[in-house]
Amino acid sequence: MADCFALDKSGLLFAPAGGVTNSPSLVRFYSTISADNLTGQYYAPPDKFTSLLRLADNLKKLDFSVVAFRDRPDGSVEAVLSGGQRIVFTRDDDLEAVLANFKTVTSDVGFGGNAGFAKVDYIDLRFGNKVFYKLK
Repeated sequence: MADCFALDKSGLLFAPAGGVTNSPSLVRFYSTISADNLTGQYYAPPDKFTSLLRLADNLKKLDFSVVAFRDRPDGSVEAVLSGGQRIVFTRDDDLEAVLANFKTVTSDVGFGGNAGFAKVDYIDLRFGNKVFYKLK
């Protein structure tokens, strides 16, 4: 995978990833970054990248494991969970608010908690306090 890079904790692409990309404990970041030399580029500004890592950690505490963050063609981002479900938000969203909205939906008795979320294809949190989701 020539276009696969290792990132540091600030989101800096510092070296071709080599064999570490097969580790299930790593969160993968898929981007549309294009440059002749990707080494030295950032996936996102360091404060945004740190917020993404914090979101992944907070979701894990709720028993939802993020396996990847993926840039979407419309400029938004999706967090891909281990069950294949996706959480969609914008790069400019306050990720604490994204987490709060996610917790509100998944903790609702009518939604069914973690078991209910297993039936979801994606949950779209790009619209403030309005939440949209699509069942599988």
